[in-house]
Amino acid sequence: MEPDEEVTDDNDDVIEWVQCGVQELEESPEAASLNDEEHSRRVADIVLNGVTRMKEPKRSRVLAYLKVMLEEELRRAGQR
Repeated sequence: MEPDEEVTDDNDDVIEWVQCGVQELEESPEAASLNDEEHSRRVADIVLNGVTRMKEPKRSRVLAYLKVMLEEELRRAGQR
């Protein structure tokens, strides 16, 4: 998180920040040259940065829920 960015309790602020970040990535000149892995890493970075802008305790709850969701998704992916 950039030092000049404020934390927020407003979910809509975080959602908007993530949506704008992904849109900027998609519209950037370099987007076409990114491989799938790099593109995925950048999107994940945008989402994580959005979550870290949340105030506590909401930030910790969302991160914990994301961890559970990611673990479940990785298990499912390993079963395919």
